[in-house]
Amino acid sequence: MSEGTALLPVPPECWIGDDQPMKPRLTFEEHIEMGRFLASIRDELTRRNTQLANAYPRSGREGAPARRLDTAIGAIDRARCELEEALYGEHPAQARVTVYYPQPEDRIRMGDRWPGAAMEP
Repeated sequence: MSEGTALLPVPPECWIGDDQPMKPRLTFEEHIEMGRFLASIRDELTRRNTQLANAYPRSGREGAPARRLDTAIGAIDRARCELEEALYGEHPAQARVTVYYPQPEDRIRMGDRWPGAAMEP
């Protein structure tokens, strides 16, 4: 921190417990982007998992990659559920199920550009 620069105090209403300031929450628009992204990743992992299941045995070493994708898909499902609960708590007037469970046409397909991807020359 440079000389003469002071940190502004965090107002007490933003504290969690006795001494921890609350972190900013996602905006409604950020929830929409997160929902689209997570649904799209889940779709792609499910597609790839099916591809692996059709190419390799489900048991033993050869089945390990598909089992790991199952675990990843389950983690995404839990995250979407928990984020949907946060959405309804933070933005009750705007919240809707399609934020974290968007229609297929509202999802990102692998052929589309992923948000935040670097532009190709």
